[in-house]
Amino acid sequence: MERRKYPRARLSSKPVTCVGGEVFGATFIDVSVGGAAVSAERRLEPGSHVRMSWSFADATPVEVGATVVRVQKISTNTWLSGLAFQDLEAAVVARLEHWVRYWPRGRNFARR
Repeated sequence: MERRKYPRARLSSKPVTCVGGEVFGATFIDVSVGGAAVSAERRLEPGSHVRMSWSFADATPVEVGATVVRVQKISTNTWLSGLAFQDLEAAVVARLEHWVRYWPRGRNFARR
């Protein structure tokens, strides 16, 4: 998947993901202020709207909307999806910028 518009960094977190009212687990591969790559045991439909939530280490909850822009099957039961974040709050942008800037020197500030 080509996705180089924004600098990215790994993020070890398992966001709660919701598509059309269905909740399922996913795992971040990497993240930027523009979006994220996630793996899941379910194929996300390109163009679909996704809600994701997770908490930073200081327990600040984050909830974002995203659009699925790319999907690739990476194994029998695993799909890699490229997501473009939509309408991020300034505080979320600042946290993501900080993480990308200081990874891998910083500690991973997201919780599962």
